[in-house]
Amino acid sequence: MTERVPTLLKPFIQKFYSYSINPLSLGVSDFCQVDESGKGTNKDEGQQGKDLNFPYVVMLNPVYGKGRKTNLNNNDEALSSFETFDEFINDLLTIPSGTVLFDIFACPDPHSALDGTKIQRIGRIISTSEMIVSTPHDGLFFRHQKKEEDFELHPEWREQVKATCSPDGGKTVGTIDRLVGSTIMEQLIDANQFIDFERTAIHT
Repeated sequence: MTERVPTLLKPFIQKFYSYSINPLSLGVSDFCQVDESGKGTNKDEGQQGKDLNFPYVVMLNPVYGKGRKTNLNNNDEALSSFETFDEFINDLLTIPSGTVLFDIFACPDPHSALDGTKIQRIGRIISTSEMIVSTPHDGLFFRHQKKEEDFELHPEWREQVKATCSPDGGKTVGTIDRLVGSTIMEQLIDANQFIDFERTAIHT
């Protein structure tokens, strides 16, 4: 949910708008198609998903390597050097099993994007083995869900995401849908302004 990309990629990003009005924002309602026991929900049964409860944003915030100085800190330079990309892949292959890779955060709706009391850390992604290099013939396929599918279930969000906001007192101004990921939520997380259910559970 960000357009903060290397300069080299910006012309390609514009092409994505022919596919979706939110090409860099993926839908998350598909996560709710089945419950924890594998039973289909209303959306899965063709009842328009009236009872689905899903957040506006699910954000993966990197934990592994955070604060380390690497050759990948400058995105433009990293893209212009194949050796640098090679180094990135080699670095991934050194990650041991049991490493915390990402914290998972959720924002319930567009109105809550600027409110740290509504941003929630809901989990973590932890490696369960060493990294394995895949090949084009492995048969892995990941379907990207359009954000428009979420808006069909929450039509009120279509207008809410267009609200103009500034997370830093006017220095950065934009709409919620353009700023929510890389700017708004990252700043709240860096400032430790979020609900941490794991930390709350430990202290109760």
